[in-house]
Amino acid sequence: MTAGGADRGQYDAVVIGSGFGGAVAAYQLVRGTQLRVLLLERGMPYPPGSFARTPRGMRRSFWDPTAGLHGLYELWSFSKVRAVVASGLGGGSLIYANVMLRKPPDTFGADPSNDDMAWPVPHSELVDEYRDAERVMQPNPLPPEYLGADPLQDGVPKTEQFLDAARSAGLEPQLAPIAVTFRARRGRGRTDGPPSPGVPFGEDNLHGCVRHTCTLVGECDLGCNQGAKNSLDYTYLDRFLKDGGDRAQVFTCCEATRIEPAAGGYRVHYVEHAAAREIVARRRRAHPAGAELLDPDTDDEAGPWSRAVTAKVVIVAAGTFGSTRLLLASRPGLPGLSAQLGRRFSTNGDLLTFARDCRDPGGDGWRDLAPSAGPVITAYAEHQSGGRRLWMEDAGGPALSEWLWQTAELPRDLWSQRRALGSLVRGHHGGRISRIVARSFGSAAASSAMLPMLTMGQDVSGGRFRLQGDGLSLDWDPDGASSSYFRAAEDLSDRFARHLGGRPSPPLFARWSRGVTAHPLGGCPMGHDIRTGVVDAHGEVFAYPGLFVADGSIMPGPVGPNPSLTIAALAGRIGKAALRRATA
Repeated sequence: MTAGGADRGQYDAVVIGSGFGGAVAAYQLVRGTQLRVLLLERGMPYPPGSFARTPRGMRRSFWDPTAGLHGLYELWSFSKVRAVVASGLGGGSLIYANVMLRKPPDTFGADPSNDDMAWPVPHSELVDEYRDAERVMQPNPLPPEYLGADPLQDGVPKTEQFLDAARSAGLEPQLAPIAVTFRARRGRGRTDGPPSPGVPFGEDNLHGCVRHTCTLVGECDLGCNQGAKNSLDYTYLDRFLKDGGDRAQVFTCCEATRIEPAAGGYRVHYVEHAAAREIVARRRRAHPAGAELLDPDTDDEAGPWSRAVTAKVVIVAAGTFGSTRLLLASRPGLPGLSAQLGRRFSTNGDLLTFARDCRDPGGDGWRDLAPSAGPVITAYAEHQSGGRRLWMEDAGGPALSEWLWQTAELPRDLWSQRRALGSLVRGHHGGRISRIVARSFGSAAASSAMLPMLTMGQDVSGGRFRLQGDGLSLDWDPDGASSSYFRAAEDLSDRFARHLGGRPSPPLFARWSRGVTAHPLGGCPMGHDIRTGVVDAHGEVFAYPGLFVADGSIMPGPVGPNPSLTIAALAGRIGKAALRRATA
């Protein structure tokens, strides 16, 4: 092993990261070609049943290799921003809420209110890419059979009530296209018939595990243990391995650390995380039918092990934080990188709020919104305020979250039942205590008559990253240039809360939520030239032919709606451009 890492060979292309950028671009490189392509993913594969659901399991589900953690969630905290991103085979698709909305055509132009430049890629050049991504991911709306029904009867009551509230607010809501399987499928197609929760299907996937249709339990953001999410491991990555054959390789638990020019292309340095490999090996022994996702040529000594590979083409797709940090760390070997590297950060306008204590029309009783029933997001409504676009969506969480929300009501419930509980302690209850225990739960309005709401949209992409040790620093303040956007988002959520018959989030919570995001964007923005961006309209890094970036970091501004589909569409375009370079 050399000081720079053992050389693991030459490839036609290396893709770093397996999220919506890397998975889509990697598939384009092997589709109908003879290219030898390697995909490096720092995290582990997650077959059905492997996502943590217990406190002990969750404790190990975070990503920080320096602390011996190689799990799913990587949390970032800066002075004004907190973010959660994923580390695993399939990237953010493992924990996102499945929404696949297109960026509206009129939002590709310049925004005069904040000096945002027009996107280098016009909408017309992404239409086919959007269509291709939708064909593979197969988004579909919540089936009508699940609308307005009792959650105990496989219903999702929050959806219809959200739609009604949006209409009463003068908006035109729609069911969201979500990449979830509600009806059993065979192969890559669909079967007809009514939806049914928990039906087995689709064992022929890279994990070699049976999937099941959506069980409506609100666990999308924790990873779907049923395999009902059409995440990237079941879609693009599965196709990458099947269509690429022995020319397509995936090395999991391998984290890229540096890129430098090499003869005929670039050298990618990475480390193999030995502890994570052992976890993957144990899972492989439990499910031997899955694809071989481990590099078979490993060392016997304790890791991490330092490696390097070379390729004519390299696509960086490690996410906004990962790609920006990797290129900043690679700057000594790539001194011609644009001065725009690290700039144009945005949270895509993410704002989490709540409608609380929602009552039925007329105030006759509490609404039963059942926020843990169904997929996390099922519907949305678009709104315009002060020239800025916003998207409001219903949200939810697993049943455990309802127990947590219910604690807000606990002091009041216990106080109202103090005499009955006192008799229970003293034993003065005649032996029958069911009524006492049932009443101790109070109205349960804190957990059932409430709805989380997620707003996103066109904030101002004015943030800047800098390298700080092994991490990043970020200069961005939601109360700066984006303050008018967030005030509009808070006003919209307040309107929704009132039309649901409830109260909005406390102002202090809403202010705190301004800097919380699951959709960080920017850092390696597209531009018209090296003065305005890091990459061009095809994702190729200015001054470095054959080096590409394909993920949320290349967005020159907010996408507006959920970014996943737009990232996938751009990655399809970038993958084709990288293919032309690799075969030139």
